Amino acid sequence: MTLRELSQLYYLNREIELDKERIETLRLKACSPFMHNLIDIPSGGYSDSSIERYNAEIID
Repeated sequence: MTLRELSQLYYLNREIELDKERIETLRLKACSPFMHNLIDIPSGGYSDSSIERYNAEIID
């Protein structure tokens, strides 16, 4: 492994940790309909489009 690759390793590991945190946040939002903005909630339920949006971000 070259010195340049080693220097990039720190930043790649940091990026991975940030991505893991973001995925966990999105999972929590997708699994908890009560966390959605009340304006987006149709009467009698929660917004499926919000959950779909969170799931699409997790997949990406």
